Amino acid sequence: MGQAHPTLLGPEKLRAILNDQLGFDITVPDSAFAHDPGLADAMQMVVHFARGGQSLRPNVGIKLSNTLEVVNHRALFPPSEKMMYMSGARAASAHRHARACCDRSARRNGPISFCGGADCSSFASLLADGLGPVTVCTDLLKPGGYARLHQYVSSLSHALDRTGARSLDEFALRAAGAQDPSELSAATRRNLARHAQRVVSDSAIRSAQSSLPWPKQAVDWDPYDCIAAPCQKAAPHIKNIPDYLHWIAKGEFQKGVGGHSAHQTRCRLLRGVCAIIPAR
Repeated sequence: MGQAHPTLLGPEKLRAILNDQLGFDITVPDSAFAHDPGLADAMQMVVHFARGGQSLRPNVGIKLSNTLEVVNHRALFPPSEKMMYMSGARAASAHRHARACCDRSARRNGPISFCGGADCSSFASLLADGLGPVTVCTDLLKPGGYARLHQYVSSLSHALDRTGARSLDEFALRAAGAQDPSELSAATRRNLARHAQRVVSDSAIRSAQSSLPWPKQAVDWDPYDCIAAPCQKAAPHIKNIPDYLHWIAKGEFQKGVGGHSAHQTRCRLLRGVCAIIPAR
């Protein structure tokens, strides 16, 4: 699976989306475009890998997209760090536009994964765009963790019900106003083009740049304070990290990773989610 970045769009288009249209106060340096491949080079690599993979019979695809390098302008990082990386909802529009730009060449040569700030509100649309798998790590790291997965399944179920679709392919076709299965590729391209334009004006993405307070406790932690357990309080899922360390130090690895009820709850939740996702 090859990995691409939003810099595929080129400096003029990428900066127009992020700075002019979405109003983000960030600077994407020229160096980010210098050491990342442009669209033409990236698509040439995809074609090359796909041809080479035909004789070996692996699955060849492309992942869109990774984090975006920007100039460090926040007090969160030390001044010695000249760059930081933009990801999640803030980069969602750039990710979708990059996906649309390389759609035709990449699709003919394998599947296209997506990991650009997906959440439950955009999940169904991304599937209608022909993307898969859709990576949602950024969202699962927020409070609620794996419990947020049910929102994805619920939103997809509602979308399927609205269109009367019985599979993801049929859903993509109906979302584009098509019916003939031979039109699937063209249908997903139409869906994606509309989605890429729509996300530029998405108020949720625009509001994502607002400064939000840290959702955890504002306490001066002692590095060895395992009564209050700062490692646990700061974790999005409030994981029982002290217990993990205790059991792993004793060599009882199963207890360390799977012997408590919270882990068992997550496992049951994941099984439940995976069991009801419709087949393509």
